[in-house]
Amino acid sequence: MNTEHSDINKKFHRTLWKMAPKTFLWLLAAALLCSCSTIVKINETEKTSEAPSTKFQKILVVGITPRHNLRQSFENIFAETLNDHGVGAVASHTLVSDIRKADESQLETVARQAGADAVIITRVLSQSEHKNYKLSTGHVEYRSVSETTTTANSSTTISMSGVGIVAGEMDGEGATLQTHLFDASSRKLIWTAMSSAAGSENDQIDVCWKLSELLTKALSKDAIIEINSTEFKTPSF
Repeated sequence: MNTEHSDINKKFHRTLWKMAPKTFLWLLAAALLCSCSTIVKINETEKTSEAPSTKFQKILVVGITPRHNLRQSFENIFAETLNDHGVGAVASHTLVSDIRKADESQLETVARQAGADAVIITRVLSQSEHKNYKLSTGHVEYRSVSETTTTANSSTTISMSGVGIVAGEMDGEGATLQTHLFDASSRKLIWTAMSSAAGSENDQIDVCWKLSELLTKALSKDAIIEINSTEFKTPSF
């Protein structure tokens, strides 16, 4: 091997060695991004001026989803998380089978049966909602949804408030979730959170655990509830 060719080989190997750590880190980052497709985060919370000075002691947990099994799982997990951290909680499915048909007065009755002083409702916004929903720093819109049906002879508009139910679905590409907490006796909106979640079908229970943790911490941070120092259960993802 001539000297010139040997020098070229040495330079090539030195360059490759210098690049290797960077290449490895890039590949590692890419692998992590691919493997961490499950995301759960709270984007924003807001406490209204109606919030009482005393913290809530017992909460009726309501999950809105077309899938009854997922509703049960979410409510059970969220209620367990709150109970574990010193806040009384009851899953609404243990008292009413189809929460989608319940109005404000019925929810108040169910909360009274549960001995709850607050009702917390979490639902996945429908596709049309989270395309139109506008989130601004420091403020969460309390919006309504309207659906208009027009025929040759008439036009009918159905309006639903923020308490109304337009069920959506969470999937691997993500979903926007809205959580409202109401005072059970006055029915006044006390606290709102907007969250994002994405995960495969197999990750949905883990997403429920993580979301319940983040919501519990956010409620505590905003002085809506008082929690103890018990460690939160860690999802597998």
